[in-house]
Amino acid sequence: MLARAVTRAVPAQRQIVARRGFQTTRAQMSSPYHYPEGPYSNLPFNTKTRFFGLRYWGFMATGFALPFGIAGASISRFLVWGLECMRREAGDVDGREGGGGVWGE
Repeated sequence: MLARAVTRAVPAQRQIVARRGFQTTRAQMSSPYHYPEGPYSNLPFNTKTRFFGLRYWGFMATGFALPFGIAGASISRFLVWGLECMRREAGDVDGREGGGGVWGE
């Protein structure tokens, strides 16, 4: 008898859940934890300004070129340092030819 009561109650619960109308309430914008919704509202910049494309591509070009510029400056500094070391080894301290090193007199 108890099993019959359970089988009758289960379909009734399914109907209640199926008939439940899900609804949401509008977010209150006065709360600091709710932000405006919609397209472009989650971006930290305005995409509809006049020079957005120029600023965007400028930012991207800077971010792409910066590592190459840093590497180039580092390499050139290393090459200059290497040339100075080679001059010192050859005895050309003041930058003139023939500083009295191994080959020059």
